[in-house]
Amino acid sequence: MFNTFNYAAIDAVQEAKKQFVTTFVQHEGIAKAMNAFVDSQADYTKRHVDAMMSFVTSVGLIVTSKQFFDEVTKTVKFPTVAKKAASKKAK
Repeated sequence: MFNTFNYAAIDAVQEAKKQFVTTFVQHEGIAKAMNAFVDSQADYTKRHVDAMMSFVTSVGLIVTSKQFFDEVTKTVKFPTVAKKAASKKAK
């Protein structure tokens, strides 16, 4: 669903590569091998994009959850305005 534009870009590059092979490679066997390689590149790239989108979505859901926020704020001590004001008066 989120990969529509990514897939369109990958397919556009793949088609440009195939057009290059069709235009400039005269030997049928070499052209077939090159087109198979281009197809495997596109397949790999799409799987990579899927994995990255899954990773980013998972981490985004974790980082934006209330539970994560509560855990992080327990471990980090944020100075309050009152503590800063009291320390300034003591000096």
